[in-house]
Amino acid sequence: IDLQLKSIKLNESESLFYYRLGNLYKFKGKIIDALDNYKKAITLNNGIDYYYFDLGKVLFDFKLYNEALKLFKKVLEISFNSECMMMINECN
Repeated sequence: IDLQLKSIKLNESESLFYYRLGNLYKFKGKIIDALDNYKKAITLNNGIDYYYFDLGKVLFDFKLYNEALKLFKKVLEISFNSECMMMINECN
C-alpha cells in the first residue's frame, strides 16, 4: 500500500495506480477504501473495462445487485467479457 501511495504522489493522474491501490485495500478488507480508489481510477480513465468490473464485483459481494449490474453492463459497452456475462446473470 505504501508503494502505491508513493506512486500516486509522483503521478496523481495515473488511473492504474488508484486501481492497484483499490485491489490492495480490497485484499486487506478495507472495502470503503477499495471502492473509493476504484471510483477514482474510473474518474481518471473511464475506458478501462476491468476498473468497472472489479468495482462491480465488490458491490455484488455486498448484495448491491442493481449498482453492480449497471457496472457490468458498462463493461460490455467497452469490451466482451464472459465472466461479466455470468455476473449479469447472477444479478438478475
